Amino acid sequence: MVEARAVIVNSRGLHARPATMLAKLAARHQSDITILKGKREADATSVASLLMLVASQNTELTIRASGSDAEAAVAGILELIAGGFNDDAVANNPKLPAAPAVPQRKTKTTPQKPMQKIYGVGVGEDAVKGEAQMRMPGETEVRRYKINAQQTEAECERFVKALQTTRAELDELKARAHKLPGSAEIEPFIELYRNLLDDPEICIKPREIIRQRKVNAEWALKERVDLIRANFRRIEDAYFRERGRDIEHVMQRLLSAMDGGAEKKTRAAAEVVIAEDLDPASVINLRQQGCRGFITEAGGGMSHTAIVARSLGIPALVGAAGALAAAENGDTIVIDPRHDVAIIRPDESALSGYKRAQQKPRKKTQKRISGGGGIKTKDGEQVFLETNIEFPAEVGEALRAGADGIGLFRTEFVFLNRDAPPSEDEQFEIYRDVLRRTSPLPVVFRTVDLGADKINKADADNRRAETSPLGLRAIRYCLAAPELFLDQLRALLRAFYETGGEGKILLPMLSSPAELAQTATLIRHAREQLRALRKIDAPPPQLGAMIEVPASVFVMRAFAKHLGFFSVGTNDLVQYTLAVDRGDEKLAALSDPLHPAILHLLAATIDNARRANKPVTLCGEIAGDPALTPIILSLGFRRLSMNAHQLASVRETVGGANIRTLAAARRRLLAAPSPEAVRAVAERETLN
Repeated sequence: MVEARAVIVNSRGLHARPATMLAKLAARHQSDITILKGKREADATSVASLLMLVASQNTELTIRASGSDAEAAVAGILELIAGGFNDDAVANNPKLPAAPAVPQRKTKTTPQKPMQKIYGVGVGEDAVKGEAQMRMPGETEVRRYKINAQQTEAECERFVKALQTTRAELDELKARAHKLPGSAEIEPFIELYRNLLDDPEICIKPREIIRQRKVNAEWALKERVDLIRANFRRIEDAYFRERGRDIEHVMQRLLSAMDGGAEKKTRAAAEVVIAEDLDPASVINLRQQGCRGFITEAGGGMSHTAIVARSLGIPALVGAAGALAAAENGDTIVIDPRHDVAIIRPDESALSGYKRAQQKPRKKTQKRISGGGGIKTKDGEQVFLETNIEFPAEVGEALRAGADGIGLFRTEFVFLNRDAPPSEDEQFEIYRDVLRRTSPLPVVFRTVDLGADKINKADADNRRAETSPLGLRAIRYCLAAPELFLDQLRALLRAFYETGGEGKILLPMLSSPAELAQTATLIRHAREQLRALRKIDAPPPQLGAMIEVPASVFVMRAFAKHLGFFSVGTNDLVQYTLAVDRGDEKLAALSDPLHPAILHLLAATIDNARRANKPVTLCGEIAGDPALTPIILSLGFRRLSMNAHQLASVRETVGGANIRTLAAARRRLLAAPSPEAVRAVAERETLN
């Protein structure tokens, strides 16, 4: 037996594409190959088995092979892992859900129900209107029946024929997808489904069940997939947990093939499909059939369906619980992805708002000033647009989008999915690489913003932090775990010193001057340790506070004496101000960033920063929403940080804005008594 160890280096870890590459490589060898993560082991030829390892970046794996070509097999896998599976060249795109079509309700041409709004996760920029076409969920239980010994091979052959049919469907779909915009992003997902059909867990194990238990092929397949899905549901990491849906989608396609079924086509280009779930392949079919958009009840921020929908330019709303019960065939539907809402049976007011948005002419994008100099508004004022990133691999996307810098680098990924916190050296390598790639643009590194439960999985005393946004997290946890915090501070200071880069440190959830004083003391200790142990004389870093707790707005004057800049975390600021847990879907309608209390806090933040002559950046979801950009500019913000894919549309809005006109509306916006009144003022002042 040959054994070796390797560390996953690519930023997304052993996700779907790398797992497929590894499984293909292993299948070319005669040896039996096993991949181990601690006590958990996986068959190297099985994509599903590899995914269930949940091997994120910096995870150490053990490769074991026994057989005639064991050495060559292990060497090839080590080379593949060390090369990062070429994964950092692949764009990272988060947000959405997935599955195929089934029976349909009868059309009701005269719905009498009132207008209803359904909330979820929006995909895309443009609102669309169409006629509802329902795809009701099929049977969750597959019929089970016994067969005799003489029928087993015929049943296995029926299953093999379904595999062949589904492979041919996906091959044909891939050929069609090649002609679509965004094909480079779409084709890997079709390839993943194609490879899953060759996975032993999917194509071999069901046949073993048929022969051993003398049951029908549908039942054998579902029994195997149910076991795999159960394992995926136990995975804590949202990204890897979402990959279980891919296995289920493949099962649904095989079941349809065994039933002789075909995916239902939309009746007309004016339709909006509403389904429990859709897989990426179904989304491609909808696009080619001329579908306006779709809504799914299932879905999350990490699904492949979302990436495909965004690439194809299909507006969608996913994770929209209750959509199937709320709508009927023939209902008029408006999907507004920018505001994460679908309006079922819109009234005249809602329809006129949709029509105004459709008729609004696109503004010409102003030429961007080179060298990170921001973009000029119509009346010549500069606005800086930066990006938020979570992984080093996203730096390239940010630079290609023309960002003025990295306004928020979330360092949490370094700490996730591991049994012990990362070392100082591990962190230093990552931070240095980001600074080198972005130079000379600035990078704001937010210190780790996680609860104790996420950093130390074995610490049962801190389980409450997992569910409480008011628990021991962010700067509170860092100050309670000074050794961990010092490791990160030393790594950041070393990276700043070695690169001479424009690195800054941002402190999350800061709420009192005492926390800032404790942090300053630890930074001094970190600098002293670097002088003593590494002979590095690191200068004091630029330090900033994240304004995301209402209390921090009222102590900004005290903060400003010791800080160089501020950033506003609007997602948490809304949550803490309105007492609405942003993880609770039932309260989504209450979490409105245009609530007057939020606008007043944002205005006070701007005013406090100006008095102290300190720059302030607006981060969070509202910074990347072009519909809200004029309101944000009216309040006084001139630095915004958002996801890279949002930069183009926000830049377009900023380039056509007149700051003097917007500033004149500030008082009227702040006098509005409700979110609806704020929107009415914005509409009346032609801010949107």
